Order: sequence, then structure tokens, then C-alpha cells
Amino acid sequence: MRYASTRTAPSKTLSGFSDALMTRATKQPGVFAPASVPMLNSLELKALRELSWVDLSVEIIKLFAPSLAKKEVLKAALQAVANKSLHPAVIPLEQIGRHTWLAQGYMWPTQSDSHCAMELLRALIDMIGGKPAGFVGATTGDSGAAAIYALADKAPVITVFPHERLDEYRRRGLTTCDKQNSYVFAVDGDIDAAFETSRRLAADFGLVSYDQQNIIHVIAQIIEVFYTALSAGAPEREVVFAYTDPNASLATAALIARKMGLPVRFTLAVGGLWDEFSSRATLPSTRDRPSRPLRPVNLERLVFVASGNDITLTNQFFESPYIPLDPGVFKAIRPHLKGVRVSLENARKTMQEAYRSSGVILDLNAAEALEAARSHVIDGTSMVVVQHAHGLNNPAIFREVTGASPVLPQYTAALEAADRPERLVLARDYKTLCEHISKIMGR
Repeated sequence: MRYASTRTAPSKTLSGFSDALMTRATKQPGVFAPASVPMLNSLELKALRELSWVDLSVEIIKLFAPSLAKKEVLKAALQAVANKSLHPAVIPLEQIGRHTWLAQGYMWPTQSDSHCAMELLRALIDMIGGKPAGFVGATTGDSGAAAIYALADKAPVITVFPHERLDEYRRRGLTTCDKQNSYVFAVDGDIDAAFETSRRLAADFGLVSYDQQNIIHVIAQIIEVFYTALSAGAPEREVVFAYTDPNASLATAALIARKMGLPVRFTLAVGGLWDEFSSRATLPSTRDRPSRPLRPVNLERLVFVASGNDITLTNQFFESPYIPLDPGVFKAIRPHLKGVRVSLENARKTMQEAYRSSGVILDLNAAEALEAARSHVIDGTSMVVVQHAHGLNNPAIFREVTGASPVLPQYTAALEAADRPERLVLARDYKTLCEHISKIMGR
């Protein structure tokens, strides 16, 4: 298994799993994606269905990193990861309809599925003997808090986020953490600008990217897609995944899983620009749009995989304020990806109904996904609604919508109760930011 850059000819950039995992961005933009996809037959898929999350993760990771380690060693490392989950199943599935399931991938100390990816990143870096000088990432809250929690005692963790773009709870999750090796910077612009800043810092200071630029997020999502789809009836039943646009790595993971043989009928992406992406020939840049961000790094990887590793298309991302896509890419993606819009009013109603009827605690993103799933039920198909974060990650919204005040999970309760001052630097320009990072890295 080799990994290719989304921006450079494969003959020049094929790398092994260790290099992709420890990716230190170069001066040229681009991210790693699998250069090929392993295939599984129905018997192999049925065998995977009988496995625990740990054993299934071993099998999936060995497919994408065959030389990583012996299975026994890998299993021990992944069992240690699973032990940090707040649920014995790691990703519990709750049936919320006849053939509709809620995948609760957020059962981790920081209450988001990004935490799983960060624990996997740490475990696999340890396995390959990696010694990162530090980590850097751009975040809208969840992955940053997870990275700080999982990685800060290993090396400095540098986090950048778009200034005044996070809710109070996600911001405080970054800025009030008691980890001494965590450094948080607010930068001007949107999440795309933060990602570009993170990429430049990784290249200039030799840091490992922990955000969506790292292949570990796709690997973690492939594991989640297989685990939940098999639990929901695959391979005998086709599966549809419903999710919101902020975690676009799931779209890439589901497409890769489909290419591997898992019967993913399509993914149902809610909000942002996804509906336009699945219906238009030209997509305006997120920098020119007021809607929620569709991170180019994830869209880039999705286009790369769907087009059969066509770097011509992915290189167009920075050549135009628009993202012109070849009709062949649309032909490859449209059967797999369906974009949907759900009104805020309907999402709030769904959140309220779910709690009042069955005690299910959804955040607004999961409520949007569930509402979309209800309107796309297909006979003979299982629907998996993916909830990326705990419904009480922002308890103020939940209380307002439902009128209820459930007991807060430990992480959120600690944020509400904490009286620690926020540790945050507002870096208005890249030069100033680099001066801060130089001091952190002892240069």
C-alpha cells in the first residue's frame, strides 16, 4: 500500500504509510490519499461483521499499512486506544427507526469522534517509532481539543482557529485546558485560512499535522464506516450514511469503503455547499460564501479518490476562485454523494422530538442529518445517521431548543465549572505567529 499526493504526479510522491502518517506539509499544497484501494469479497465482509471494534480496526489498518507491525502488537496498541473510550462498544449504534441507526462515534473524553483519530495517531506514531518535534492543526473546536488531550504530553501541540468563529464551549475547550504543552492561536479569516496557516507552519517548522490534512482522519472514518455498516446489516443490505458537512472526511472514507466492496449506496451530506456540489457544474469558493465551511482539504481528497487520482483536477483548487470540476468527476461522485439542505427550524424540531419521544440527545448537526435521513428512506436499505459530537457539547442550545436540562457529561460540566483563565494569543499576521512558534520550539 502506497500513498499519493493530491497535487503531484504519483511517480514523484508515492510514500509509505509511515511517511503519510508523519506528514510534514511541504511548501507545495496537497494531502495524502491511498494510491490504490484493497478489495474485499462478501465472505471477507461477513467475517469482519463478527469482530469487535478493536479486531476490525486491526484488519482495516493492516490493509492500509501492511508492514506496520505484527497483528498481536497492533491489537495491543488498539486495545489501549479502545480502553480510553467511554463506551465498551467504542461506537455504539442505537436503533431509532425500523432500519435507521444512530452511530454515536463521540464516546470519548472530549465528546467528539475526532478524539478517536487523535488516539489512533498517537498509538500508530508510537508503533513506527516516530519522534515528532511537535503537532499543528487548524480546528473549529473538536479536533483541537482532542489533539491537546491525546498528544500534548508527547510533544508541543499548536492549534490555530478562526478568530471569533467558535462557540464559547469549543473555544474554552481549547483555551482553558490544563495541559502545559498546548499553545492556541486565533487567526483572522475563516477555517480555510486557518488550514492554510496550519499547512505553512507544518512546512516551516517540521511539525506533524494533526488536523484533516493527516490521513489518520480518513483511516479512522473508514473504520467507523465499516463497523457501523456491518452492524446495520451489510453486506446483505445496502447502507446510506447521513451526516453534516463539517466532517467531510466521512465522504471520502465512505467512497473508499464502497470501492473496497462495502455496499454503501450513497452518502447523504447535509448543509453548506454539498447540495450545490452534487447538482452544479461549478462551485463557488468557500472564501466567497457566507455559509458554513466546506473544507477544501477534504473536498480535494474526495475529488482525487473519485477521479482515480487525477491531479489535474485537484490542482485547480488554487488556480481559480471557483472549483471547476470535470464532468467525469461529477459522473463518479453524483451516484455516491447526495447533498441536502435542512432548515434550522426543522432541525430544531427534530432535536426536540428525539429527546421528548425517546430521550435521544442530538446536537443540531445530528438533528439535520436525521431529518434528511427521514426524507430519503429507501426500501431494503439501512440508514446510518452519524453523530460526530455529543448533543450537550453546547448545552445552551440544547436547553433552548428542548427546554430540558439533562445532566451534563463530565467534559462539558468541567468547562462550565472551570474558573481557569483562557490562554490564547491573537496573531494578526504570519510573521508574528512564527515568532511565537520559534519561542515554543526553542529556536
